[in-house]
Formats: sequence, C-alpha cells, structure tokens
Amino acid sequence: MYKTIKNYDKALIDYNKAIELDADNLYGGLSYFLNKRGLIYQKNLKNFDKALADFNSAIKFSEKDDKTSYYYRADLYVKMNDFEKAIADCELTIKMSKKNPEGYYKLALVYNSQDRFNKSITQVTKSITLFEIMDDGEYIINSEDYSYELYISDLYHYKSSLFNKIGNKDLMCEDYNTALSLADDPEKKQEIELLISENCKN
Repeated sequence: MYKTIKNYDKALIDYNKAIELDADNLYGGLSYFLNKRGLIYQKNLKNFDKALADFNSAIKFSEKDDKTSYYYRADLYVKMNDFEKAIADCELTIKMSKKNPEGYYKLALVYNSQDRFNKSITQVTKSITLFEIMDDGEYIINSEDYSYELYISDLYHYKSSLFNKIGNKDLMCEDYNTALSLADDPEKKQEIELLISENCKN
C-alpha cells in the first residue's frame, strides 16, 4: 500500500520492522522482506549499494531453489553497468533449473541491455522452447518489472522486437503473427495488429 502512494519512508519502516522481528529467519520470510526493501532502495531511492546489500542478504536466507533474489540482483547489476555479474547470476539460475524458461528470459534481457541482440534472441528462443513444452503452470515468467506474469505470446512479441533491432523484418513479422495468434488479451491483440499493419507487408 505504501509503495502505491509513494510513501517510501513508511514502507521502509514497515520492512525494517519485519526484518528486525524475523532477524533469524525463524518464520521463513526474511528473504521476502529483504527483497522488498532492496527493490525500494533500487527503484525508488536509487541507493544501489543498500539494494545490493539487501539482495545479497536475501540470497543467504532464500530457500535452496528460490531464484527470485538472483533475478533481482541481476537486474540491479545491469543498472550498475556490471553486466558480467548480471550474466553470472542469470546463468546460475539456469544451472539451478535448466528446464525453467525464466532464467533464459532474464539472461536475454541482460544481453538486450548490452545491445547484444543476437545473444538475446538465442536466449529468448530457448525460453520459448521450454515454455512450449512445460506442463501447464509448472513455471512462470515474470515481466521485466515483476508487475505481471508473461505468456508465450509475450515472449514472441519480445523476440520480434529483437529482430526489429537487427533489421530482420521477415522474422520480426513472423514472430508478430505468431504472437498475435497466441494472444488472448484483446488489448494485446490490438497492439500487435497495429504493429503488423505499420511494419509488415500483407
């Protein structure tokens, strides 16, 4: 709630209290609160040092197979222009679960931020392949800002944007059309249809 009304000081007070009350992680929620506080430091207060400290601590208290803190830290490393560490975090999450499509997508985002578009295409293609064969609900992929869940149409849409950046209009339009065929949301369909009409030959 506090983050919604942009009262970050009050949000920090609450997270600080929660972290203090569960300092020994007896209730298993310490990594969650550390991550939330770290996100405020990173995204709202632009205090990257404190954000990094919180994500580092969150990793120590995370469940063995929880990759969330690594994704947050990788995103922070990108903001700090420390791309090698961001790549290393994403690659670590892939080693933790090679069948999970999210790690490959997060790695694609890192390469995209470096303008290494072909490498980004390779990684998001791996993500799509795994997404298409996984059992329903087995894994989820969070959006870049973690505000919503991505679907297969979103991954094709993202890949089409990469093909656009390298000037491959044919593959861009092919992915636009695939994204359109897989999209369920009317607004997304309308957005993709507009892109097709503006950029692709009939």
